Amino acid sequence: MSVEYIRDVLKMDQMMGANPSQALVEGDITVPDGKPGIARILQIDGKITVNRLEVVQDKIMMDGMILFSILYASEENHNVQGLDAVTNFNHSIEVLGAKPMMNGVSTQEIEHIEFTVSNSRSVKVRAIVNLDAKVTMSSDLEAIKDIQGISDIQVLKEKVKSRTQLAKGTSQCMVKEDVEIAAELPSIERILKNEGKAVIREVKAADNKVLVSGDVLLSILYLSEESKESIQFINKTIPFHHAIEISGAYQGIEVETTGIVREIYLEIQENNAGEQRIDTVYKQNHSFPSCN
Repeated sequence: MSVEYIRDVLKMDQMMGANPSQALVEGDITVPDGKPGIARILQIDGKITVNRLEVVQDKIMMDGMILFSILYASEENHNVQGLDAVTNFNHSIEVLGAKPMMNGVSTQEIEHIEFTVSNSRSVKVRAIVNLDAKVTMSSDLEAIKDIQGISDIQVLKEKVKSRTQLAKGTSQCMVKEDVEIAAELPSIERILKNEGKAVIREVKAADNKVLVSGDVLLSILYLSEESKESIQFINKTIPFHHAIEISGAYQGIEVETTGIVREIYLEIQENNAGEQRIDTVYKQNHSFPSCN
């Protein structure tokens, strides 16, 4: 009696290598014409974004940017002013065993920001960035799922759940919204700072596309025209829905996704009644590193 082994092929993502790294990102920020000079820095923070990631031989190459947001007291009457500026960077992380066509992912965060006021119209910034990179490769592993041809043996079976990347992609969408200023809030003289965070609420896979729903959490810091309550905050939750074409996706598979607010454009307007509102336009990036 011959024994027949019933085999199956499992597609799995194997970790090929990982490595943490640090980068020093430096830049010079210049106060644009039309804004008063700097007397004193009140606050500085930053948001990091990786725009491109490429796996090459034994390393990962990445390009990104840091959006610095500065609040400062001006030379003119020490009024509070806001200033945003972008500093680009590129960095490589050694990952032994990495090869082109493998899959690379990274996580990044800003650990610390330092600054030096060179003069009233220039600030030198230095940010220490923590970067973690890993490289995976999809491979086929042969496994025995059953044995036939022998009746007097006992077979112990164990279920194995495998994960593999079927498709990946990125997409950009724009979200436009009018933010009404509540009647109890003072009117806006100028916007000092804004920040937006994308929160993914629901993700569904369909044939060759992924449907994403979520909210943008908007925070606005502004200087009012009333001296008694000069600095005010506005918080607003703005829903969004977006469909992204992902070749190979189908209903029922598991989807991992992240969303990042890349840019925010604000413009102060007035309605027919003379009431202020803020026209808001967001640019968002959605990344789909894996569909399983």
